[in-house]
Amino acid sequence: MNNHRRYAVFHTPPDGILAEKAAQWLGWNPVSGLSPEFPGLDGLSESNRKLTARPRKYGFHGTLRPPFLPAQCLTLTKLQELTDELAHNLQPVTLDGLSVAALGPFLALRPIGETGPLTDLAARIIEATDSWRVPMSAEERARRNPDRLSPQQRALLDRWGYPFVMDAFQFHMTLTGPLRPEERDRLRPLLTRYLEGCIPQPYPISDLCLMGEAEDGRFRLLSRHSLGG
Repeated sequence: MNNHRRYAVFHTPPDGILAEKAAQWLGWNPVSGLSPEFPGLDGLSESNRKLTARPRKYGFHGTLRPPFLPAQCLTLTKLQELTDELAHNLQPVTLDGLSVAALGPFLALRPIGETGPLTDLAARIIEATDSWRVPMSAEERARRNPDRLSPQQRALLDRWGYPFVMDAFQFHMTLTGPLRPEERDRLRPLLTRYLEGCIPQPYPISDLCLMGEAEDGRFRLLSRHSLGG
């Protein structure tokens, strides 16, 4: 499988100032495969890399199909063909915008305004890609801590291999690992200023990105596929 342990379908922004500044903040660029220097915003230094340790390996993204082990018959070339076909049959979505907001103990870019069309798009992607994955093993299920999930989330986990899909889906582009409330409250305005003027408003979701997890555990962009062909 070309040395990729898992695959995923993400949204990642195209080359531009948002992608560049987010990669600098997280410390990983999944397109170039490079680790940019820490931006050092408003008194934060390289020692604050720990704030982004958890999301770093994924790069700046919004999850549409969570990482999966591919079915044995699927090569990278075949997955790229399937992703291209899937994208061709789906239409782009435009959000009113994105803003820095809390998601539990994390900070992320989250949608402003109506999200129904994006939730519908993500659900169609989950349905269409279900046959791409190896069924979840008992060990994988246990790692999801099902006892901590709601009944609805456990049902989604067992059906789709992930608990935060379909009606439980919340689009977000993660900016930090888990933070203490005081850390989160201090960092949110700093990140808002750091990304000010970088986020398109409205914000388009116009392609699907096939991602691969390499042996080092980091995800890289393998191919980008335009929605609607």
